[in-house]
Amino acid sequence: MESLVKIFDTDLNFWEANPGFKSIKVYQDLYTNDKSKNKVDSSQIMWAIALLIDMSEDNPWRNLSEEDKESLIAEDFLQNKKFSWKGIKSLTDEYSERCLSIAEKALRNFNKKLLDRQKFIDNTKYTIDDADQLDKMMLNTVKVYQQYDLIKSMFNKEKLAGTTQDGTVESASEKGEI
Repeated sequence: MESLVKIFDTDLNFWEANPGFKSIKVYQDLYTNDKSKNKVDSSQIMWAIALLIDMSEDNPWRNLSEEDKESLIAEDFLQNKKFSWKGIKSLTDEYSERCLSIAEKALRNFNKKLLDRQKFIDNTKYTIDDADQLDKMMLNTVKVYQQYDLIKSMFNKEKLAGTTQDGTVESASEKGEI
């Protein structure tokens, strides 16, 4: 599966590098309502969304937790510690829906749950009341990671097979073979 974002070069204007996004209503509205010169404000927001959500190997932020990505992208990339991701939820939701395949969505969601699970285990102290539950959770960790590996395998097969978001196989020209 190839990302809809073709080039992860945040120095480029997002709209010029990825003009197809302007055909999607919510992004078209963002673009149209942006009064900044060369639409740089909305371009930065789109890059932030891509960096937050896209699973492409070209995305240097893909391996961080969602929480870490949100704060670091806001601080380091947008240079705005007070940036509100809640204010652009419809844009991030649309990106997830349109740009991630089924396997990418499953992998992304599983990653989130694994991180939540690990935080829960890390933050739960061993007490006489919790020891049995913690032991069971830690013993089940192998099973959880086996399931994760299965989902990751589906994701990798999808990438290798060149399937599109709706499950159809890319043509030779779409794959760049002709």
